[in-house]
Order: sequence, then structure tokens, then C-alpha cells
Amino acid sequence: MGKKEFGDVVNAHQGGQAIEDFHKEQIHEWRELLQQLIRTIQQILEPEISEEKINISSYQVRLQEAALGVYTVDSIHIDVGNTRVTLEPLGTMFIGTKGRVLMRGPKGSVDFMLLRKEESRDKEDIGPEDWVWILWHEPYVSDPVAVTPENLHEALTKVLDG
Repeated sequence: MGKKEFGDVVNAHQGGQAIEDFHKEQIHEWRELLQQLIRTIQQILEPEISEEKINISSYQVRLQEAALGVYTVDSIHIDVGNTRVTLEPLGTMFIGTKGRVLMRGPKGSVDFMLLRKEESRDKEDIGPEDWVWILWHEPYVSDPVAVTPENLHEALTKVLDG
């Protein structure tokens, strides 16, 4: 092994800071995308919030992922009367999805999944704008759609009343 090969090996093992920076970037982007979901839910439920039929409160969740370690993210509770629906972020490092959030109520749960937008599938340099939140619940659909007022209301009805 010559000096050049040894130097390449040493340099390859110095990637610790690059990996740490990558993990910080992933956590930052995940937080940003979670905030996007929370804002969408708040906007959709604004009429009920302003009429004080629904209350939304924030809370912090501590997550631990093998690749990213321990970190915290924001989430929300949706209170409808005396009934609470909780958004539970599950993490960002999943196969087939950029992230998953479980919406849990007394009668069940539905998943929000973060999928890559169809138009950005061939892009190499992707950012937060290249992802879309979809609601994923039984019966599973072959062509998932972005969160809309209609499917959010349907999902809330499912987790509240079954």
C-alpha cells in the first residue's frame, strides 16, 4: 500500500463531520415538512377553530431513529369537545417514504405519509418543495392523493367515530 492509497483511506474515515451535517440537514428538513403538515391541518380546520368547535394545541415529541439519533419535533393535539386526536410523528427514515405521522383518535388511526411528488421523481437535487403529504388509510388506494379538506374531514371522522 503506497502513501496515496493510505491517504485515501485516512480521508475516507474523516467523513464523520459530513455524515453529522447530513443528519442535521435531514432533521431540519423533517421539522420543516412537519410544520407544513401542521399548517395545512390548521388552515383546513380554521372555520371550526374560529367558531371554537375545535381547539389545536402544540406539544413536543422526542424521537429516536437509528440513523439520526435522538431529537425533538413539534406536533399537535386536535381537541373536538372532550375528545382528543393526537398527531404522532413516527420519524423520517422509512423505506418508500420521507416521513410518517400517525393521527390517532378513540376509534382508530390513519397515516400521513410524505411522498415524493411525481414531477420531481427524476430530480437528483431535491428539497422540501419536492414532497407532498398524503393521507393513507384503509382501504388503501393505489393512487394516493394529497391532503385535502375532504379527505382530512373524512379521516378525522374515522378516528373520532369509527
